[in-house]
Amino acid sequence: MIRNEFIKFNDSLYLIMEKFHEEKIRIDKVQELRELLKRDIVLKNNNILYYCNIVSEAEVVSEIVE
Repeated sequence: MIRNEFIKFNDSLYLIMEKFHEEKIRIDKVQELRELLKRDIVLKNNNILYYCNIVSEAEVVSEIVE
């Protein structure tokens, strides 16, 4: 089973796609890497950079009616 990790930030939910230690990526390359990886946002906490995609709200596709 795949374990997904999420971050809640500014009333939005984000799925963590990649994590990097801050010292592994030059500060001037953070946004360039975000674009290359096609991620929505980069968040930072405790010297870790989290490359994330926003989780869209779910919508009902079909309902089961009995």
